[in-house]
Amino acid sequence: VDLSALLGGLAADLRVREPGREVVVDCPSAVSVRADADRLSQALTALITNAVKYSADGTPIGLVVAPGDHEVRITVVDRGLGIAADELPRVFDRFYRVRRTSSARGSGLGLAIVAAIVTAHQGRYGVESQPGVGSRFWIALPKA
Repeated sequence: VDLSALLGGLAADLRVREPGREVVVDCPSAVSVRADADRLSQALTALITNAVKYSADGTPIGLVVAPGDHEVRITVVDRGLGIAADELPRVFDRFYRVRRTSSARGSGLGLAIVAAIVTAHQGRYGVESQPGVGSRFWIALPKA
């Protein structure tokens, strides 16, 4: 999967859905991963949807690609509510909802689906977050 093309398409979709939202794509050209394009798109769409849902209107969403020696890391960056450190280990669990956001719509399955898709591709996933600052959800997949 060509990440530049995939992320460009996802960013274009987000700009249509959220016209007032800045979307910043930082992706070197000619970076590809071994993945099913539809499933990877599904996983990234889930991460982007969460970034939008838990961020204030008008704050930017970042899509950042960092190629490594054997894998490529794709990070979705937001300036949203952030997640408390004690909840970070559970955010990818099925049906888990962060306490501060339990009133937001959703089933608590989105991040579990992301984890399943990434695991099926022999990849890794994670999150870095700080309350009041925002979150950085990332997936790392094997290079093509």
